[in-house]
Amino acid sequence: MDEEKAVAVIGIGCRFPGANDKDEYWRLLLNSENHIVEVKSHRSGFDNHFITDPIDPEIKQTYRAGLVERFSCWDNKVFGITEQEAEWIDPQQRFVLDCTHMAMEDAGLTRRDLDGTNTGVYIGRN
Repeated sequence: MDEEKAVAVIGIGCRFPGANDKDEYWRLLLNSENHIVEVKSHRSGFDNHFITDPIDPEIKQTYRAGLVERFSCWDNKVFGITEQEAEWIDPQQRFVLDCTHMAMEDAGLTRRDLDGTNTGVYIGRN
């Protein structure tokens, strides 16, 4: 393989419904766990998660979802982000930052280790 085109995956960071890191995700896969659940009424915006039957408005169907735990927990100071700025950051962007940080930790790297290197972060979503 041409060394200029070589890629090495050295760290993984992820969060999924039922798994907050790669080890929990692996356990979830090995145990064939399904973490798709019915949306609970205590969740914010629950009324928006109902589908009303157009023929009979009295019939409603609930959505089911794969929900990530601790979606609102985030340590903005780790990333040098102020409290004011953190309030405006999209939760999906927070997940990207968290998972990138997890991947660096998984690889045993610090930000200083990566300074000046030819390093990329690749993100997948289905």
